Amino acid sequence: MRASATNYFYSHYMDWIFNLPAFIKVIAAFVSILVINRFGMNLGLSILIHSILLVFASSSGSERFLFWFKGFLQPSNLLLFLTIFLLLFFTESLRTTGRMEKTVESLKGWLKNRKLLFSSLPALIGLLPMPGGALFSAPLVDSIDKGKELSPSHKAAINYWSGTYGNTGGRYIRE
Repeated sequence: MRASATNYFYSHYMDWIFNLPAFIKVIAAFVSILVINRFGMNLGLSILIHSILLVFASSSGSERFLFWFKGFLQPSNLLLFLTIFLLLFFTESLRTTGRMEKTVESLKGWLKNRKLLFSSLPALIGLLPMPGGALFSAPLVDSIDKGKELSPSHKAAINYWSGTYGNTGGRYIRE
Protein backbone atom coordinates (compact mmCIF):
# COMPACT_ATOMS: atom_id res chain seq x y z
CA MET A 1 0.00 0.00 0.00
CA ARG A 2 2.81 2.38 0.88
CA ALA A 3 4.64 1.77 -2.41
CA SER A 4 1.55 2.61 -4.44
CA ALA A 5 1.08 5.87 -2.49
CA THR A 6 4.70 6.77 -3.18
CA ASN A 7 4.32 5.93 -6.87
CA TYR A 8 1.13 8.01 -7.03
CA PHE A 9 2.84 11.00 -5.39
CA TYR A 10 5.87 10.69 -7.67
CA SER A 11 3.70 10.31 -10.78
CA HIS A 12 1.47 13.23 -9.78
CA TYR A 13 4.47 15.43 -8.93
CA MET A 14 6.26 14.63 -12.19
CA ASP A 15 3.11 15.29 -14.23
CA TRP A 16 2.79 18.64 -12.49
CA ILE A 17 6.41 19.54 -13.38
CA PHE A 18 6.06 18.34 -16.97
CA ASN A 19 2.91 20.43 -17.48
CA LEU A 20 4.37 23.68 -16.18
CA PRO A 21 4.87 26.31 -18.89
CA ALA A 22 8.43 26.47 -20.19
CA PHE A 23 8.97 30.08 -19.12
CA ILE A 24 8.23 29.16 -15.49
CA LYS A 25 10.79 26.33 -15.64
CA VAL A 26 13.40 28.68 -17.11
CA ILE A 27 12.72 31.44 -14.56
CA ALA A 28 12.93 28.88 -11.75
CA ALA A 29 16.25 27.66 -13.17
CA PHE A 30 17.64 31.24 -13.37
CA VAL A 31 16.60 32.02 -9.81
CA SER A 32 18.04 28.72 -8.60
CA ILE A 33 21.32 29.36 -10.44
CA LEU A 34 21.66 32.75 -8.75
CA VAL A 35 20.82 31.37 -5.31
CA ILE A 36 23.25 28.46 -5.63
CA ASN A 37 25.94 30.79 -6.97
CA ARG A 38 25.39 33.05 -3.96
CA PHE A 39 26.22 30.09 -1.70
CA GLY A 40 29.56 29.59 -3.45
CA MET A 41 29.00 27.07 -6.25
CA ASN A 42 30.90 27.77 -9.46
CA LEU A 43 28.63 29.61 -11.90
CA GLY A 44 29.59 27.47 -14.91
CA LEU A 45 28.94 24.25 -13.02
CA SER A 46 25.61 25.57 -11.76
CA ILE A 47 24.53 26.51 -15.30
CA LEU A 48 25.54 23.07 -16.59
CA ILE A 49 23.61 21.27 -13.85
CA HIS A 50 20.52 23.39 -14.39
CA SER A 51 20.60 22.95 -18.15
CA ILE A 52 20.62 19.18 -17.63
CA LEU A 53 17.76 19.51 -15.12
CA LEU A 54 15.77 21.59 -17.63
CA VAL A 55 16.23 18.85 -20.22
CA PHE A 56 14.87 16.28 -17.76
CA ALA A 57 12.03 18.61 -16.76
CA SER A 58 10.61 18.26 -20.25
CA SER A 59 8.24 15.40 -20.93
CA SER A 60 10.77 13.36 -22.91
CA GLY A 61 13.80 14.07 -20.73
CA SER A 62 15.99 11.04 -21.36
CA GLU A 63 15.47 11.15 -25.15
CA ARG A 64 16.18 14.87 -25.27
CA PHE A 65 19.20 14.44 -23.06
CA LEU A 66 20.62 11.87 -25.50
CA PHE A 67 19.86 14.23 -28.41
CA TRP A 68 21.49 17.12 -26.52
CA PHE A 69 24.56 15.03 -25.71
CA LYS A 70 24.96 13.88 -29.34
CA GLY A 71 24.64 17.49 -30.48
CA PHE A 72 27.26 18.51 -27.95
CA LEU A 73 29.73 16.07 -29.53
CA GLN A 74 29.20 17.27 -33.11
CA PRO A 75 32.49 18.23 -34.80
CA SER A 76 31.36 21.83 -35.36
CA ASN A 77 30.66 22.27 -31.63
CA LEU A 78 33.97 20.70 -30.67
CA LEU A 79 35.67 23.02 -33.16
CA LEU A 80 33.98 25.99 -31.49
CA PHE A 81 35.33 24.92 -28.08
CA LEU A 82 38.79 24.51 -29.59
CA THR A 83 38.58 27.93 -31.23
CA ILE A 84 37.59 29.66 -28.00
CA PHE A 85 40.31 27.81 -26.07
CA LEU A 86 42.94 28.87 -28.62
CA LEU A 87 41.63 32.44 -28.52
CA LEU A 88 42.05 32.52 -24.74
CA PHE A 89 45.53 31.04 -25.14
CA PHE A 90 46.42 33.69 -27.74
CA THR A 91 45.12 36.51 -25.53
CA GLU A 92 47.08 35.25 -22.54
CA SER A 93 50.20 34.93 -24.71
CA LEU A 94 49.82 38.53 -25.84
CA ARG A 95 49.45 39.64 -22.24
CA THR A 96 52.43 37.69 -20.85
CA THR A 97 54.78 38.73 -23.67
CA GLY A 98 53.78 42.38 -23.33
CA ARG A 99 52.52 42.63 -26.91
CA MET A 100 49.05 43.68 -25.80
CA GLU A 101 50.38 46.66 -23.84
CA LYS A 102 52.60 47.67 -26.80
CA THR A 103 49.59 47.55 -29.11
CA VAL A 104 47.52 49.67 -26.75
CA GLU A 105 50.36 52.16 -26.27
CA SER A 106 50.77 52.58 -30.02
CA LEU A 107 47.02 53.07 -30.41
CA LYS A 108 47.09 55.67 -27.61
CA GLY A 109 49.61 57.63 -29.65
CA TRP A 110 47.39 57.41 -32.70
CA LEU A 111 43.99 58.00 -31.06
CA LYS A 112 44.27 60.86 -28.59
CA ASN A 113 40.62 60.83 -27.50
CA ARG A 114 40.23 58.34 -24.66
CA LYS A 115 36.54 57.74 -25.36
CA LEU A 116 37.28 56.95 -28.97
CA LEU A 117 40.05 54.58 -27.95
CA PHE A 118 37.82 52.75 -25.45
CA SER A 119 35.01 52.26 -27.93
CA SER A 120 36.97 51.67 -31.14
CA LEU A 121 38.88 48.55 -30.07
CA PRO A 122 35.79 46.45 -29.24
CA ALA A 123 34.00 47.88 -32.29
CA LEU A 124 36.88 46.87 -34.56
CA ILE A 125 37.10 43.38 -33.12
CA GLY A 126 33.29 43.15 -33.21
CA LEU A 127 33.45 43.61 -36.98
CA LEU A 128 35.67 40.55 -37.39
CA PRO A 129 33.81 37.35 -38.20
CA MET A 130 35.15 35.29 -35.33
CA PRO A 131 33.74 33.58 -32.26
CA GLY A 132 34.79 34.91 -28.90
CA GLY A 133 35.44 38.48 -29.99
CA ALA A 134 34.43 39.84 -26.59
CA LEU A 135 36.93 37.48 -24.96
CA PHE A 136 39.65 39.00 -27.10
CA SER A 137 38.64 42.66 -26.80
CA ALA A 138 37.97 42.64 -23.03
CA PRO A 139 41.68 42.44 -22.07
CA LEU A 140 42.40 45.25 -24.55
CA VAL A 141 39.78 47.46 -22.92
CA ASP A 142 41.19 46.55 -19.51
CA SER A 143 44.73 47.43 -20.55
CA ILE A 144 43.62 50.87 -21.75
CA ASP A 145 42.50 51.70 -18.21
CA LYS A 146 45.90 51.51 -16.52
CA GLY A 147 44.82 53.81 -13.68
CA LYS A 148 41.86 51.55 -12.88
CA GLU A 149 39.52 54.53 -13.02
CA LEU A 150 36.59 52.49 -14.35
CA SER A 151 34.89 49.64 -12.55
CA PRO A 152 35.04 46.15 -14.12
CA SER A 153 31.30 46.27 -14.80
CA HIS A 154 31.68 49.62 -16.54
CA LYS A 155 34.44 48.21 -18.77
CA ALA A 156 32.30 45.15 -19.49
CA ALA A 157 29.46 47.43 -20.58
CA ILE A 158 31.80 49.38 -22.85
CA ASN A 159 33.13 46.16 -24.34
CA TYR A 160 29.65 44.71 -24.87
CA TRP A 161 27.96 47.75 -26.37
CA SER A 162 30.90 48.79 -28.52
CA GLY A 163 31.60 45.33 -29.83
CA THR A 164 27.99 44.42 -30.46
CA TYR A 165 26.52 47.60 -31.86
CA GLY A 166 29.50 49.35 -33.34
CA ASN A 167 31.12 52.50 -32.05
CA THR A 168 28.57 53.53 -29.40
CA GLY A 169 30.61 52.87 -26.27
CA GLY A 170 31.91 56.42 -25.94
CA ARG A 171 28.71 57.64 -24.37
CA TYR A 172 29.17 55.18 -21.47
CA ILE A 173 32.52 56.57 -20.41
CA ARG A 174 32.70 59.21 -17.72
CA GLU A 175 35.56 61.68 -17.87
